[in-house]
Amino acid sequence: MRQIRYRLLVALAFALMGFNLLQRGGFDESWLSQWRLNLEDVTQDIERIELKYNIIIKHGVAEEAIPDYWLLPPSSATAEPIEKANLNRFIKNLERELEKYPVEVIKQNLSTIYLFKELSFYGVGYGGTSIGNSIYLTGGAIEEGYDNTYMANVFHHELSSIFFRDHPFPKEAWSSINPEEFAYVDSYNEVLAAVTEANESGDNVGSHEEGFVSKYGQSTLENDFNMYAEMIFMDPQKLKSLSEKYPRVRQKYELTKNFYTSMSEDFFTM
Repeated sequence: MRQIRYRLLVALAFALMGFNLLQRGGFDESWLSQWRLNLEDVTQDIERIELKYNIIIKHGVAEEAIPDYWLLPPSSATAEPIEKANLNRFIKNLERELEKYPVEVIKQNLSTIYLFKELSFYGVGYGGTSIGNSIYLTGGAIEEGYDNTYMANVFHHELSSIFFRDHPFPKEAWSSINPEEFAYVDSYNEVLAAVTEANESGDNVGSHEEGFVSKYGQSTLENDFNMYAEMIFMDPQKLKSLSEKYPRVRQKYELTKNFYTSMSEDFFTM
């Protein structure tokens, strides 16, 4: 129902746009031709990415793309299809970020990318998530906060979770870097509270001395690693600077690099 309603709204929007142009006496087919060209371009971009990396990119989907057990309480997942107006930019951004990875690593670890406008679990909006070898990403308009940097960070974040699960991660060595009195949280409610507090705070300086690049990373070990993964691909100079100033950050930075290069020596050389 949600997908049918979306298509009807799109059709109505184009009908109203054409009517308004007719009212102004300025209607021509140039805007429609451009829209068709953009759609053709993004289709070609998607096909090129799928062929190169042997992955599937799904868009124009909603709850039907979500596993059944996510749809059931208490998670009660919901989703809305990504809008065509934002799809072109998202795909170009995705292709650019994929190029930071060795092709064989993507082929061996990633199977499907699902693109949505919105995705929520437990009544809370998510930027993305992953299950198995698939990642679920959201992308909206820039004015809604979905700029290229945000979308790229979420991609690297979720892809790093697949690596974290599927490859031997040095959990003990990583945890030993944390302050002796520190402990990651256990329950989902504690994780949600920690993430919410981190998002509201925004001040990460105090966390750096303890070995965290953000307060978000203090929630779970996986989230801690995810934040290092985001930064090593999106702002490597900042991460290097932090590692030179804070010994605990330096140790986790080295573990992060070693983890990626254990999958392929081609990491960070492209």
